[in-house]
Amino acid sequence: MFRGKWAKVAVAAVVVLVLVIGFGYIRRRRIAALRDPFEGLVEYKAAVSALTSSVEASGQIEAGRRDLLYTQYSVSVKEVKARPGETVKKGQLVARYESSGLKEEIRQTATDIESAKAAAVRAAAGSMDLSMLASLGLAQSATRSEAELESSYAQLVDAQGRLTYKAPFDGVLARVEGLAGQNIAQTTAQNPLIELLSLDSWYVDVYVSEYDVNSIKLDMQASVDVAAAGETAGGKVAGMTLVPVRSGELVTYEVKIAIDGTHASFKPGMSADARISLSKKEGVLVIPYGIAYEKDGSYEVLVKGEDGLPVARKVKLGGEGDEGVEVLEGLAEGESVYLDTTPEDSSASTPGGLFNFRVRMTGGR
Repeated sequence: MFRGKWAKVAVAAVVVLVLVIGFGYIRRRRIAALRDPFEGLVEYKAAVSALTSSVEASGQIEAGRRDLLYTQYSVSVKEVKARPGETVKKGQLVARYESSGLKEEIRQTATDIESAKAAAVRAAAGSMDLSMLASLGLAQSATRSEAELESSYAQLVDAQGRLTYKAPFDGVLARVEGLAGQNIAQTTAQNPLIELLSLDSWYVDVYVSEYDVNSIKLDMQASVDVAAAGETAGGKVAGMTLVPVRSGELVTYEVKIAIDGTHASFKPGMSADARISLSKKEGVLVIPYGIAYEKDGSYEVLVKGEDGLPVARKVKLGGEGDEGVEVLEGLAEGESVYLDTTPEDSSASTPGGLFNFRVRMTGGR
C-alpha cells in the first residue's frame, strides 16, 4: 500500500514535469513565431566599388626646402623688416646686418690681392724670384696665389651681401634674430640669424613595419592628414631608408613621403597620419569585414531566404582591402547581407526546434 502511494506520486510528478516542459516549449514556439526573425541582425548591402589596399603610418611634417643665414663673424643689427611667422615673397627685404670683422677681412684680402699682383709683375720682370714669393707667404706661383685670393675675396663679398637678407623664394620665416641696434655673436647652422621655409616643399618621414616595407615602392601615391592644420594633402613615396629601427621586438623602416602643393598652415613638427596606396581594383563587389564567416572550410553569409527568414549562403571571397572583402561568387550587387550582433550567450533561437540556436557570426579583419 505504501509502495502504491509513492508510485502514484512519482507518476504525478512525471506528468507535471512533462506538462511544464511542453508548456514551455509551446510558449517558446509562440514567442519565436511572433518575434522578428531579423532581430539582432544589422543589414548591409553588397556594393560595387573600388577596393584599395594601403599601409598606414604616422610621423611629423618637415620643410623640404629651407634657407639659412649664419656667419662666423659678430654682427650688428641695422634693421628688421619682417618677423618670425610672417609669409614673405621672393626678393622681399627681411633684415640687414653689418659686421666690422667681415669688412676688415674683405679689406685685408683686397690688399693681399694687390700685393700678389705687384709681386707677379716683379717676378715676370725678373726683379723677384719664386723663393722671395715663398718668403712672403704666397702660393707656389704668383698666378695661383692671385686666383685663390680673388676666390676668397668673392666669397667674403658674397657673405657681406648676404647680410642684407632678401628672401630667395616665397616662404615663411621660422627665425629672425635681433632687434635694430643689437649686437649678435657668431651664429651657426643650428642657431642661425634667419631661417626661411618654403611653403611648397613639405615632406613627412613615417616608420612602417618590416611586414609592410616590401610592399612599398618609390612613387607610390599617398595621402597625408595633418589634423592640426585641418588639411589632407596628396603625395608620393620619395625615398626609403633601409636601416632597421628596433624597439624591443618591433622592427620598422623609415619612408619619406613628399607632399604635393602649397600649404601655408603647415608648421615643422606637426603630427601627420599617412596612408600609402599599394593597389586599387575598380568594379569590385564588396561586403564589410565581419559579414562572412568560415564554416567547414568555406565561407558563408547570412541573407534573406525565399521564405523571408535568415538563411546561410555559401560565397567565394577574393582579396581584402580598406573598404572590405571582395566577393567573387554567391552575391549580387545591392543584395542584403546581415551581421549578427546577438550576444554569444544569448538564448535567442530561430524557429525550427527547441535547440535550434542561431549561428553566431565570426570572421573579421
